[in-house]
Amino acid sequence: MVTYQDPLQSLEMDFLNSLDAIINLSSVFIQTTTAGKIN
Repeated sequence: MVTYQDPLQSLEMDFLNSLDAIINLSSVFIQTTTAGKIN
């Protein structure tokens, strides 16, 4: 375990987390729009 915080690594983690959030949001959006089209 590394004790000090690597700025680049934390930035990378932030980026990955936001990427995850964006993917989740778009998948939810796609699901709702397709559900809306079907109904």
